[in-house]
Amino acid sequence: MAESPAMGTPSLKLSDNTGMVLFRGELKSKTLQEGLFEVTKVKVPAKGRINSLDGLSIAWMSPDELLIFLPLGDVGKLIDALDDKLEGEETLIWDVSDLRSVFQIEGHFIREVLAKNSPADLNRDKMRRGTFRRTRFGQVAVAFWFKEETCWFLICRRSEAGYIQRLFEVSTQEGEIPSFY
Repeated sequence: MAESPAMGTPSLKLSDNTGMVLFRGELKSKTLQEGLFEVTKVKVPAKGRINSLDGLSIAWMSPDELLIFLPLGDVGKLIDALDDKLEGEETLIWDVSDLRSVFQIEGHFIREVLAKNSPADLNRDKMRRGTFRRTRFGQVAVAFWFKEETCWFLICRRSEAGYIQRLFEVSTQEGEIPSFY
C-alpha cells in the first residue's frame, strides 16, 4: 500500500485500561433491559450493533449475550450495581477483562488492512459506525467496530494477542488489497 505523507498506514496499540463484562440473560425481557439502562445509561443494542455513551459501550454478542466495555477500574462497581438492580433475574455477569485483549487501530486504510485477513464484508454500506462485527482475522476469532474511520477497535482472546499483532504488522505491508473508496 503506497503511503503518502498525509495518509500513513494504520497502527495497532494494545489498550491496557479496558475492562470487559460478559452479560448473559433474556435480552428480550423488559425488566432486564430497563435494569441495564438504569445502571449503564446505554440501551441494549440490536443484533450486530454496539451502543456507547461516556466511555461505556455495550455490544451485541448473541441472542442472550452482551459484552460491556468500560474503564478497567469501574468493572467491580458495575458488576455490583447490576447484581443489585437485577436481583431475582436469571443472569450471568462475569468480569472477562483478563480473558480478552482490546486493540485500538488508528490511521488510514484500516478497512483495507483488515480485509487482507478477514472474510467480513467491510464495504462502507455494510460496516458502518455502530456495527459490531464478529468474524475472523487470520486464524483467530475477533470482533471489531469503529467510532471514526480512522479509529477502530478489535478484540481477541488474550492468548492470541501476539498473533494478532504480528499478523497486523505483516498486513500493513504493500500488496494487493481491495479498495473501499
